[in-house]
Amino acid sequence: MDNLKKALTILLIFSTNLFAHTIYAPNDIPLLDNRFRLDPKTQGVTIILNHFKEPQIIVLIRPDGSKIFQERHPENVAWVRMNKLDMITITNPMVGPWQVIANLDKNNRIKLISTVKLNVQPLPKKIYSKELLTTTATLTENNTKLKDPHYIDGALLRIAIIGKFRKKVFLYKDTGKIYDKLPFDGVLTAHVYADLSPGSHLLSISTQNNVFVRAFNKDIEVLPTPIKLKTIVPDNTSEFIKFNVSIDEKQIVPTSVTVYGTITDKLNSGVEQIIIHGTGSNQTVSKRLTYGDFLFKGKAVATTISGREIEIKLPDEPFTLIAPKITRVIKNKIGIALKNDSAQNKEDTGVENTEDEVSKPTLSISFWVAFSIAFVLACALILVVVLLIKEKMKNKSSQNIDDISDGPLEKKSKDTKKS
Repeated sequence: MDNLKKALTILLIFSTNLFAHTIYAPNDIPLLDNRFRLDPKTQGVTIILNHFKEPQIIVLIRPDGSKIFQERHPENVAWVRMNKLDMITITNPMVGPWQVIANLDKNNRIKLISTVKLNVQPLPKKIYSKELLTTTATLTENNTKLKDPHYIDGALLRIAIIGKFRKKVFLYKDTGKIYDKLPFDGVLTAHVYADLSPGSHLLSISTQNNVFVRAFNKDIEVLPTPIKLKTIVPDNTSEFIKFNVSIDEKQIVPTSVTVYGTITDKLNSGVEQIIIHGTGSNQTVSKRLTYGDFLFKGKAVATTISGREIEIKLPDEPFTLIAPKITRVIKNKIGIALKNDSAQNKEDTGVENTEDEVSKPTLSISFWVAFSIAFVLACALILVVVLLIKEKMKNKSSQNIDDISDGPLEKKSKDTKKS
């Protein structure tokens, strides 16, 4: 009779939740890899197992290795079987790791009856895509913050945002680092980036260590980003970059918006900081920079129409400022001015000339000028040499003619001695 009452109670709980937006209560914990763990504070547990098209034999293995079946189980177990669902309630269950042997479908859950609960700071039902959310989670026992080291030591805060096509998971520790305020105070702080597409999502927050698991589940709706920023690069060469900020006035108070961020260059070193205060639904501001490649990273803070303070992470915006081309004039050795204007050459001839191509005529003309001068000098030198040689030969001829006497030749006689 007691088992029948327990079964009817389970059915009543299940029927009530069936028509709710979410079939499971906020503090249900998931069945992971067909396993779950029960801690000493657990007073009772209800196990909801969804299987496929037809009933099947399900086996529960307790921490001591003993098995529980629908047909054979202890007095503290109530088991209800349906076509695609098994519900098992256990009072004062054995502490430790449990295992389910079955071929199961999705969305299997464990309902815990315990004095230890996970309390999560209230979150809005509607959030914005790209919003940064901060929340805290605390373990309590009888509405008092839990201080048992078995529950606090090594505890992890796990946040999962589950959508139609994707799932994002974040892990946080009670270490007093990053966004967590104090180490090991039982309060875990999370800073979640809702990088999600608009639509309905399930927010699942759980805290666990090697001893226990507690969870909190909530349906949320993600709305399109209400604040957008884009960069506008001028068509002509300019040192000014424009930032355009657009605000959805139906969601956000325009004058409450402040956009702030950093502009970095291609070496990832900070170049400029930029702050834009909202004045209307659409505004554009200019910033002067040197020429080159840059990246803007920033955030926006604002107040919604309903009065909620929000923080939005803006998408990274890369941009390039192109320096104007410089026209150079090159003079060759004979004074002819040649313009190295790529744009002009391209427009006039359809062929883009390079500096090397422009310098080729200059080198050619210089070569022929030098060659001509050298040829003239060589000819002159040869002419001079020829003239000198002729002059020398003429002088020699004249000298030979002067040496010939026009007087009579004298006979040479031997000297004879007179006797």
